[in-house]
Amino acid sequence: MVLAMLGVGEVHLVESDQRKAVFLREVARETDTEISLHPQRIETLSPFAVDIVTARGLAPLSRLMAYAAPFLTRRGPGHAPCALFLKGRSGDEELTESKELWDMEIETFASISDVHGKILRVHLQPIGIPRQ
Repeated sequence: MVLAMLGVGEVHLVESDQRKAVFLREVARETDTEISLHPQRIETLSPFAVDIVTARGLAPLSRLMAYAAPFLTRRGPGHAPCALFLKGRSGDEELTESKELWDMEIETFASISDVHGKILRVHLQPIGIPRQ
């Protein structure tokens, strides 16, 4: 929602909890912020190409990658969509596990709001599918 309020472009919000979806819709209305709200689970949403996928507190990194990968499709040379995930204390452990499952490039940034937190910027390699 904050990104939409900042005017970063087209923003899609996925929220399966109906109470939270109603809240998000009301905030968008009250702030005159344009969003596309998908009141369903990410696993049931038909994929569409996006520039960035972000999530906070949803799932371990390996599962987040499975959710995000179908949306992170390359649309031509020089276009490399990415995922931004906020991770806490278990971030390093999740990274180790995910590197075994996914072919990805990761940049890590320290959180300024949590001494144990980090922000992961993830680029899937061209194939973008989990390793077998």
